[in-house]
Amino acid sequence: MNDSAARVKQFEIAVSKMPETVSCQSVLGHIDYVIVMIAASIEAYGKLIADLRIQGGLSSNLSHSPISKAIKTAGEGDLRQIIEHLSAGSRAASRGLDYAGEDSDEDT
Repeated sequence: MNDSAARVKQFEIAVSKMPETVSCQSVLGHIDYVIVMIAASIEAYGKLIADLRIQGGLSSNLSHSPISKAIKTAGEGDLRQIIEHLSAGSRAASRGLDYAGEDSDEDT
């Protein structure tokens, strides 16, 4: 295992062991992970980030931002409705219709 792979493993283990971690997803692009954590205060949040840097073997290259407003959270949507909506959109697109079943004006 090279040094980079070892650091990733160390970070992932550290995040998974922290009880404040609600979820952690590895993502594509210039951001490596999206992590949702809970902290009781701004001070507790600061300590949580400091602990993550140490336990996760991170340099100061850690970008983080507290959530200021939840727009939609996991569990709010009904997966069956989402799949039906996506399936309807796919069927409509193959017939040249938009999601509402109206003719799409792709030429305009």
